[in-house]
Parts: sequence; structure tokens; C-alpha cells
Amino acid sequence: MLKYLFVEDQFIIIELLKELAHSLRLNFEITETAEQALQLIKQHHFDVVISDYLLPCMNGAALTKAILEIKAETRVYLCTSSIKEKDAEQFLTFGGLGIINKPLTKSKLEKVISKVQPQNNVTESIHKKYLPKYVQFLSSELNNLEKLVSEKKVGANGDDLHHAIHCIKGAADVMNDQTLSHLCKQLLDKESACYAPDQFDSFLNTIKNFIRSNSDS
Repeated sequence: MLKYLFVEDQFIIIELLKELAHSLRLNFEITETAEQALQLIKQHHFDVVISDYLLPCMNGAALTKAILEIKAETRVYLCTSSIKEKDAEQFLTFGGLGIINKPLTKSKLEKVISKVQPQNNVTESIHKKYLPKYVQFLSSELNNLEKLVSEKKVGANGDDLHHAIHCIKGAADVMNDQTLSHLCKQLLDKESACYAPDQFDSFLNTIKNFIRSNSDS
């Protein structure tokens, strides 16, 4: 059963989240600050984080980046009534999966659940069986990507880079690694010469963090 973490600082919305989560029989916790959320992420496992954007001391995009640096496989969504386009792009660049418009309703939450919930036990068994091989594959591909970057082939030899990212996305899809798959798709949708440095760095860091988090698996 997946575990959800909601990050929200408004009392009324917290009460609504409790009611929605209980009605959908979710395994969940709620915290009011980004700092508390990061402490929980370090201490416990959460599959999905749904956070407000405007939080005390840290916005949702920065929180997403911090979460994925700790647990790269976490699936992070924002739930907000207002966000600037550049902030939304930053959130997605950091590895966020989607933005939910407030108010959060049962149907909106059900859509998120349908995206992140394993469809059957086969998916879970595949993940457990092949996780070590997936980590090994990502380690090999990371070395390949860093070699391409060091040889300055990111723009000059886009076919090699495109093929590497495509292979990683295929494996991520099989393993239901939605965060990495989403970052791959963002890169594949662009020409290699147009990759923003921070976007590509976020992609590499997500792979590194995932390998580190699962190196003992």
C-alpha cells in the first residue's frame, strides 16, 4: 500500500485533506511545513508527496528539489491555487510530476492515485525482482551520459544522447519510476542543443540520487 505525505499549512484545507484521505482509505500523514516534511522524508518512506506551493520558509519547487535529493524515487505533486509559469517550469525541471489546481477534490485526488498506484501485484513483483538490475543499468548509463558531457557531445552528437535517454525512459517505464520517466520525456521533447543546463543537471542528479538511495537493495 502506497504511503502519502501531504504538506499544507492552512487549517481548513488540512481538515479537508484528512476527510478526503480517509474516504479513499489512504495511508497518509500531514505536515504543515517544508522543514517538517523533509524530516519525515529522511526518517520514513513515502511514495507520494502532495504539497502546497506557498509554504513558510520554502516554496513547493524548492521542497521538491530537496525531497528528490533525499529520496529520488518519490513522486511529488503540487496543489496550489496560484503559481507563476516560471515557477511551474522550475518545479517540473526539478522532477515534479504535476500541478493540481486548488481546491483539491476527491476526483482530482483519485486521478493522482490512478497514476501512481501499481495496477496489480505483477508490477510490484517486477519492481522488487529487477530493482538491483535497474540500479546497475542506471549506473552504467550514468557513466555513459557523463562521458558524453565530458566529451562535449551533448549538442554535437545528439543522436547518442537521445538514444541513451530513450533507453533510460524505457527502463523507467517498466519499473514504474515516474519521476525519472517524466524527466526523460521533458528532455526527449526538446532538441539536444536546447537542453537547459539546470534541466540536464537535474536529470543527472535524479539518477545519482536514485542509485544512492537503492544501492543496498
